[in-house]
Amino acid sequence: MSTFDSKAAGWDDDAKRARAVAVARAIGEAVPLAGVTDLFEFGCGTGLLSLALDPRPPRALLTDTSAGMLEVVRGKLAAAGLTGWEASSLDLTAEEGPEARFDLVVSLLALHHVHDVPALLARFRRLLRPGGWVALSDLDDDEGQFHDAHTHRHHDGFDRADLAGWLADAGFRDVTFSTPHVVTKAVDGVTRDFPLFLVAAR
Repeated sequence: MSTFDSKAAGWDDDAKRARAVAVARAIGEAVPLAGVTDLFEFGCGTGLLSLALDPRPPRALLTDTSAGMLEVVRGKLAAAGLTGWEASSLDLTAEEGPEARFDLVVSLLALHHVHDVPALLARFRRLLRPGGWVALSDLDDDEGQFHDAHTHRHHDGFDRADLAGWLADAGFRDVTFSTPHVVTKAVDGVTRDFPLFLVAAR
């Protein structure tokens, strides 16, 4: 059982709901959600981000590699009667992904788990219809302060200029950044703020 599997049942707390709602609101300000009919989420966890979007698209594919997280999100989709939504096990860092095409790809705090982010962004580009959008949220580079030493990750957050360049290299344009949320937590007895960025591009 992975760490995320073991944490899935108790994952949703007020802090995680608040940051998902804040990021979802920022996505709604950056992306014309009314025109989105097909959504893809990378690293969906328990589905907090996609389920907080307003309006919700009629169809969505929420993906993760954690069986425990997917079990939780499937229960949420069933309870909400979202018959056009599906939660599926998919490792987009190792697989090409579905043949279906989407209007919007989203993720929340998933990119730092990915070794080759530029390659992943290129796969996001191939998943999108012409004119489609990405809206990706993660941490600014924090030099390893946010996560403890036992947390699996490949990046301690990101430099925004680097990420903008990777998006451009992958074929995206109209890149914009915002800071929809700040996570406050104690590190070695000192309270610190950790900004979450949202980058949107089409």
